[in-house]
Amino acid sequence: MSLATPIKRNLNRPIFYKTHQIKGFIIWPCEQGIQKHPYSNIFSKKRSVKKVARAPNIIAIRVQKSGTKHQIHRSQKGSKMSIHETKTKTGTKYQVKLRKPDGKQYSKTFPTKTQAKNFQTSELNALNTGTWIDNQGSSITFGLLAKQWLKQNTDKRIRTLQRDQGILNKHILPTLKNHKLKTIKKTDIQTLVNNWIDSELKPRTIKRHLAVLKAIFQKAIDEDLLNKSPVRAIKVPKAAPVEHHPLTEHEVVRLLDAVDHFYRPLIYIAITTGVRWSELAGLQIGDANLMKQPKTLNVERGLHQVNKGFVIEKPKSDAGNRRIMLSDQQAELIAMHLRVTKRTMANRSEPLFVSPNGHEINYSNFRNRVFIPACKKANISNLRIHDLRRTTATVLVGAQVDAKTIQEMMGHSDIRTTLNLYASATPQGRKKASAAMDEFMKDQKPFSEVESN
Repeated sequence: MSLATPIKRNLNRPIFYKTHQIKGFIIWPCEQGIQKHPYSNIFSKKRSVKKVARAPNIIAIRVQKSGTKHQIHRSQKGSKMSIHETKTKTGTKYQVKLRKPDGKQYSKTFPTKTQAKNFQTSELNALNTGTWIDNQGSSITFGLLAKQWLKQNTDKRIRTLQRDQGILNKHILPTLKNHKLKTIKKTDIQTLVNNWIDSELKPRTIKRHLAVLKAIFQKAIDEDLLNKSPVRAIKVPKAAPVEHHPLTEHEVVRLLDAVDHFYRPLIYIAITTGVRWSELAGLQIGDANLMKQPKTLNVERGLHQVNKGFVIEKPKSDAGNRRIMLSDQQAELIAMHLRVTKRTMANRSEPLFVSPNGHEINYSNFRNRVFIPACKKANISNLRIHDLRRTTATVLVGAQVDAKTIQEMMGHSDIRTTLNLYASATPQGRKKASAAMDEFMKDQKPFSEVESN
């Protein structure tokens, strides 16, 4: 059962709810037990009844059986009691004491009773309608909230945290750091985005920056610092479709011939297994089972470059943990690489693929010093390392391997990711589709030309 909806909604008349009644405190029924009442503090069954609900503007007039309709009035008397008159040297002051949705008390003092009543009415209406914001909290700066947001994301990967920190430091904080939250408007965000466009940032980069902004302002909304986010309906340039470049059979041959012999096993395994670069770099010798049948390669970690060196992280999803079957040729190439680097299966915890000096392979160095020169030598343009993985998916789809096996081999949680983002149509596939339609229509009599008058 979800929270009950009022049968009548009129501030001057009783409101009818389905509730439970405990010593004058209104409690919602639900399947999981006691929930938070919109006019009460957060509570549990074990807490004292006196601490269950604090709603000075609501009292129960009539109570029937548990779980039936109850008549509830908004008590004017209860509202007046939250205004306290105090005598000071400068005159009489009126202090309004209310409670936040989390039960904590807050107050504000006014020189006149009318101002105090107006403030109280406005705050209570906001609390009752769910539009209340913490005016004290919303006075903090964007920079302080961004710092809190970064610290609260303890489950994020180190690379993601460093990326978000870099986005904030370089593109967002220089403009918004000292702005108070409640002063930041939609026009400020649009102006910031326009500046990014003028700086020729790519559309996908801009969307990533906006995602960071959205997350920070969502934190402000969750903590009742804002009613709505200024990051809404922002106009951004449309991102062009990602260009996929799966290799053809001839291009694969040319690339393997062009690459340095030391790295040929790495490129071959990358193309034939479809592992991600981080997974390839994170493979250890012990992950390769070359002695027993079936020969396999266990993928269970990734090696990522961060600001200070490398970090090993588990796959993002359970699908990333997988065992890939190896052919005899794949297994022999791995064994050859171990012989060249003068290592054996006894060195189980060492990286499977290393640089000529025996260290972990640095992505930037490999890309700039090995991969790009090999592509130029093979006369292959606009090829990225990730396109090797796309080649795997495209070849497997073209070979009519079942979708579930391809999904498992690629380490995807959803087959749609495999088919939509990785596998590409091939010229052979298009010819095959055309031939299939001709075969389907073979019994159709040929059309004759109609002579025009």
